[in-house]
Amino acid sequence: MSVIRTCAAIALIVGTVNCVSAQQASSPAGDVRTRLQHIHSPHSIDDELDRLTMTLQLSQQQRSAVKVLLQQHHDTIQALIDGNANASDEFLQARIHSISDTTHRQINALLTKQQLVLVQQMQARMREEGRSSYIDSLHNR
Repeated sequence: MSVIRTCAAIALIVGTVNCVSAQQASSPAGDVRTRLQHIHSPHSIDDELDRLTMTLQLSQQQRSAVKVLLQQHHDTIQALIDGNANASDEFLQARIHSISDTTHRQINALLTKQQLVLVQQMQARMREEGRSSYIDSLHNR
């Protein structure tokens, strides 16, 4: 059941967290916020939606619903960044994880069993690319 909790949008979130984590030690906090805002741009929503549609073979109805969820995800994270100018990177990362977990569960609820299998395959590829620590952390939530 814990594998199902991780959803198709994980790639978007993993990219965000990996980007922030990899550059956090050498970058000032303002740079982290800039990267987060760039990653969570309207363009990235469309790109992620297109990728998910192709990878998971989303129906038009699923695509529409996922687009709404990705937009809400973006808006919530943007509000977090805008409303917490002095927050630490760790605080932002923890909140982004929480927001993303909610989005994952919502998107998973829209997927068929076959699409959830495709999500598992996508996660396996991500593990092979060295992103397993983040994926495994989601299983323990």
